[in-house]
Amino acid sequence: MKKFSTLLFVIIIGSLASYSQYIDPDTVRIHLITPREAVYLQSKYVQPETFYPEISAKAMDIDKKEHLRAAELAIRLKKIMDAKSLILNIAKIPNDTLVMDSSSGRYIYYPFRNAPEIYLERVGSKWKYSRSTCDQIDIIYDKLYLFHLNHFVEDLPHFFRANIAFGINVWQLTAFIVLLTAGFIVKKLFSYLGRLLCNKIFGRTRYKLFFENHILKNVNTLSTILGLVLIYILLPNIELPVKINFVLSIVFKGLIPLFATIIMFRMADYISERIQRKRLEKQNKVHENFLPFLRTTFKVVIVTIGLLFILVSLGVEILPLIAGLSIGGIAIALAAQETIKNIFGSITVFTDRPFDVGDWIIFQGGEGTVEEIGVRSTRIRSFNNSIISVPNGKLMDMTIDNMGRRLYRRYALNLEVDVNTPVELLETFIEGLRVLILQHPITRNDLYYVYLVNMTSAYFQILVQTYFVSEDMDGEYKAKQIFLTDIIKLARELGIRFALPAQSLQLHKAEPEPEFIPADPKEYKRKLDHFFESRKADSGSEVIE
Repeated sequence: MKKFSTLLFVIIIGSLASYSQYIDPDTVRIHLITPREAVYLQSKYVQPETFYPEISAKAMDIDKKEHLRAAELAIRLKKIMDAKSLILNIAKIPNDTLVMDSSSGRYIYYPFRNAPEIYLERVGSKWKYSRSTCDQIDIIYDKLYLFHLNHFVEDLPHFFRANIAFGINVWQLTAFIVLLTAGFIVKKLFSYLGRLLCNKIFGRTRYKLFFENHILKNVNTLSTILGLVLIYILLPNIELPVKINFVLSIVFKGLIPLFATIIMFRMADYISERIQRKRLEKQNKVHENFLPFLRTTFKVVIVTIGLLFILVSLGVEILPLIAGLSIGGIAIALAAQETIKNIFGSITVFTDRPFDVGDWIIFQGGEGTVEEIGVRSTRIRSFNNSIISVPNGKLMDMTIDNMGRRLYRRYALNLEVDVNTPVELLETFIEGLRVLILQHPITRNDLYYVYLVNMTSAYFQILVQTYFVSEDMDGEYKAKQIFLTDIIKLARELGIRFALPAQSLQLHKAEPEPEFIPADPKEYKRKLDHFFESRKADSGSEVIE
């Protein structure tokens, strides 16, 4: 009895299974009252487990001339959806009878945002894939499927048509590996030919360094893009399952604009180098200040545009995203007020130019030489050789004393001469100091002061004030050195003794100071003339570059 029951159960299950494998198209109830019913009917009966394309075609408004090809058109429409990675979400499709498109005012429904050429239209009381969609099926199919592999696959041994996993057959996996290999070969071939061609063009010219630093890397990246494009174009011919194809298409759609962004990112460095070269040729400090900011701005803009292209290629709608970001941007802007202030401070630095790179500036809290003007902050090298980073927003609110913008560099010196110096010798020394200023290679001849300004019991004080014509601190220090050495030489020639500090006076009290023996003023004049004649014989003062 048990054996009989088991046999009967197996027969019933077997009959039900055999019945489920066959569907009579004439017995299928077709309503198509709503867009959801039309989409469901068309997609259901072109699946491997329920493959009845003649039923699927009933949800399509096919022209009478193409009626005999209805099943073929239904199959092609399904393959187009798979190739374009158009995944249907039946639950989100409207289930109402009247669905109107707001832009056209017609009863039209677009199931895919990134494929507007495929849409449904209400024909009479039924919803079907529109006549326009059906008329374009062959055109779209031929663009996507460059190789018709149907007959080739049918002639393959059963092993190659066997399913591996996730609906992928052996021949599809093999074809995908061959396609990847072809893309790699194309990448290598174009990379070799591109390098060979560019080497012929730039290799023996003054652009050889430019070729090695910029063109060579970009040729390799461009070859990679060509290989990816080849794989992406030929991928639909493998007829992978729609979900697998969707993942692969996302990968290739994202990689292609990503590598293009990398090329543009590298070109930003090249543009910056060109601007730097022009700056060196023209000696323009504006470019030197603007270069770090410009390079960073270029890269930020390129990365932003690259991300937008990647999102567009992946089918993401940019306008709603930008609208969402603009709302969130208000909160971000409130939280990043200091950062935004610093960015605008950078713009002020470049437009108003209160200082340049290399200028010695004095500001609230320190002083030093400007090394770099960045997007957010300015880096200043202090005289202790440390780096001071000051936010540009705060720096623009400070009072800045730009010592690097001085047209003339004032130099004041107080010479304390021994109080025992004869008046005639003192006057001769003062006259000699004035001549030194006039003969100095980079001092102003029209503005200087050399006078006896003070007298104490220990010394006579002579004020020496002049102005050096120098563009930088190095030139100023060289000018000071020449001027001071000339003063020392003049003092030794005339026999001038400078006053000792108070500490030295205490040490030398026990030793009597030798008294000055007054001489004929003509002797002082002779020594002064001899000093300057000897200077002329030595070709004058040192030349300052």
